[in-house]
Amino acid sequence: MNSREIAELLTAHNLRPTQQRIAVYDYLYTHRTHPTADTIYRALVEKYPTFSRTTIYNSLHSLTDARLIRTV
Repeated sequence: MNSREIAELLTAHNLRPTQQRIAVYDYLYTHRTHPTADTIYRALVEKYPTFSRTTIYNSLHSLTDARLIRTV
């Protein structure tokens, strides 16, 4: 799934397709594990140095609320 497709998916679920949400969803889509928020942060911070742990947590909460992901 590419960024455009993810953006369309987020929009379809009434979420604004921010760079952060797209990056977090893309990470989860391509890594079929059960990562912690810290694992996602460490994986994305090199490419996106402006992301904070709070950004990751907020993105995860938004994706969960939209029922695009589930917490385990």
